[in-house]
Amino acid sequence: MPGPENEQPRLKREISQLGFGAIALNGTIGAGIFALPAIAVAQAGLFSPWLYVLCGLLIMAIVFAFARVASYFSDTGGPVTYAGRAFGPFAGFQAGWLLTLSRAAAFAANAHLMVTYAGWFWP
Repeated sequence: MPGPENEQPRLKREISQLGFGAIALNGTIGAGIFALPAIAVAQAGLFSPWLYVLCGLLIMAIVFAFARVASYFSDTGGPVTYAGRAFGPFAGFQAGWLLTLSRAAAFAANAHLMVTYAGWFWP
């Protein structure tokens, strides 16, 4: 007889408005906020703050697209699941590896920035 003790635990597929805002903000700004303002001002001058707003709007469009796609699937897996279901398992495999590599590259960039800033304190 099925009961609560026989059910498999499942991930909750929900996000709060605060969580959504934090993900969008992190996707837009990330750790680059500490390194890019000087470069942005040098390249774009007084228009540079508006470039951050423009990038934020573009990221929001991507986030809304992911939210829309996520509403079509009941299982977890993110881009791997979406690409795998839409284009086949090889596309899902590629999406998974591209996601892994892009996150590793972002982590490396953040580590490089941290070491650069730590160099001010430990020459």
